[in-house]
Order: sequence, then C-alpha cells, then structure tokens
Amino acid sequence: MSDLNFKAIASGWANFIFKSEFHEKLAISRAEECSNCPNFEKEHKFKKWLPEDNRTEEISGAGCKLCPCYLPAKVRQIFEKCPDNPPRWE
Repeated sequence: MSDLNFKAIASGWANFIFKSEFHEKLAISRAEECSNCPNFEKEHKFKKWLPEDNRTEEISGAGCKLCPCYLPAKVRQIFEKCPDNPPRWE
C-alpha cells in the first residue's frame, strides 16, 4: 500500500461534493477502468458510512485492493495515478 497523499484525498472529496464537468468526465473514464480491474472491490470496508455515487454507479460504494481510498473520490482527483503496475489511468 502506498503512502497516503492528503492533497489527493482532499481534492478527490472536494471534486466529489462540488462537481465540475471536467472532473465528472475524468471520473466516468476512470470508473470504467476500475470496474474492470482485478483489484476492484465491490464494497469498500467503510461503505456504510460513505455517500452513494449516482454519477459513476459502477463504482459506487467500491474500493481497491491496492489503495485504501473510496473509489468515487479517488477517480475525481488529479494528483495521483492508479496504483496498479502499470497504472490503468493517470
């Protein structure tokens, strides 16, 4: 597991809450990659405390085996790439 990047986490959550066209297009593209990845986890361990995402439903409530982040927020930030090797998105 990589070190937590608090700037990326805060950015992802801000972009999740305050949506913009740019970040939504980015999220949709990345969500498709994540949902088809073998590291995709349908349910994040803290799912019951996290908000649903009706804009990228295929990853709503989901997490990643390689990253502790909530995917609907992770795919909306621009400071980190996918943690897979090689990355599925940048």
